[in-house]
Amino acid sequence: MADVKVEINYKPEIKGGTSVEITSWINQETEVICEVEGVPVPEITWSRDGTVTSSIQFRSRISTIKFTPQEAKDFGDYVCKGKNVLGAAKKTITVKQLVSRSRSTRNSAN
Repeated sequence: MADVKVEINYKPEIKGGTSVEITSWINQETEVICEVEGVPVPEITWSRDGTVTSSIQFRSRISTIKFTPQEAKDFGDYVCKGKNVLGAAKKTITVKQLVSRSRSTRNSAN
């Protein structure tokens, strides 16, 4: 008797919700993570302001980008998109700038 292997294909699904908010601050290494399930394994792309910043296609279903915000414009929405032949799914990670309490207190005291 021969062995039979059945693989069920399905479109990408984002794990952990389709949007999330994190905080960081200037000069703080920041990591955003996206986990996408699907068969065949989805290609994962990251974009910011509509421009693709990286594209990954390998056996891992988790993609991470790390960056260190240098100025206010580095904060905002980062979009992770998982795509395979059956469809696509995306997740928006909003990186909000955290302002130091002592700094804002000092500024309001002046």
